[in-house]
Amino acid sequence: EERLKIKLNDLVSQKTREVLSATADDYFPVQGNWSNEEFAGRLKKYESATNDLLRIQSLLAYWGEPYHRSVLTLASQRLAGRLGITGGLTVWLSLRYYPLLLVLYSGGVAAVAAKRYDNLRDLLLTPIRDPNQADNVLLIRAIAKQTKGLNDAFKRLPGHERQYTPRSEYLLKLLQPVLDDTLYLGTDYEPNFDKFEVLYALEHAHHYSSEQFGRIWGPVGRFAWKEYGPGSGRPFYETMREAEREGSSWPPVKAGLFGGSIDRFKVVASEYGKSLGQLGWY
Repeated sequence: EERLKIKLNDLVSQKTREVLSATADDYFPVQGNWSNEEFAGRLKKYESATNDLLRIQSLLAYWGEPYHRSVLTLASQRLAGRLGITGGLTVWLSLRYYPLLLVLYSGGVAAVAAKRYDNLRDLLLTPIRDPNQADNVLLIRAIAKQTKGLNDAFKRLPGHERQYTPRSEYLLKLLQPVLDDTLYLGTDYEPNFDKFEVLYALEHAHHYSSEQFGRIWGPVGRFAWKEYGPGSGRPFYETMREAEREGSSWPPVKAGLFGGSIDRFKVVASEYGKSLGQLGWY
């Protein structure tokens, strides 16, 4: 309720402070050598530290109204705000963004499940501090850039060695009990997870596209191999077909994704789809 938004803000602030304290550099030094055991151990510590916050974030994204916008984006802004430039092992530096990735996914999947694309827009486009430049950067850009190199690390986890998108598969299994216990998504969980990843990738491609980087690119999730895998469904194609059918009335566009333009979506999705066909997995 709007009359309780101050108490809600206090709750989210407190849980965010707890996460910041539990994930301080003292507990996750960026120096030191790589090992599979250390990587897996750090993942579990980050996940344990953020567990309560992820449940809160999913509820905010699912039920939140426009007047909750500031509290919806609070955790991401505070978690990003403490990340500065420092030296260390690349994988440990990248892993500092893992709590941000978890917060984005838990809120993003919940927002898609509730069809609250206004909340999804606010999450994806949260402006956060970029230690490498004076201006802020969008959350989707910071996370995509900083965690892009972690795919090979997730591939070393037991059971993920032969997967095309091991990080995506790992997150699918990790977040299912969290979101299912909180929102009871049931069999709708996986389709909503895949659709979130499609929209995340395409919104990134919309903002950081060929005009700046010479090509269309967005984080590749499990939807990429499902597009061509036998009997696996086609989340990317289904999203394109839905947008084509509904046109300018398509809810993600009406909520302001892709600049509020169905034509822009079509251009980005078409070019991104071509890149999926060049992955060479099949």
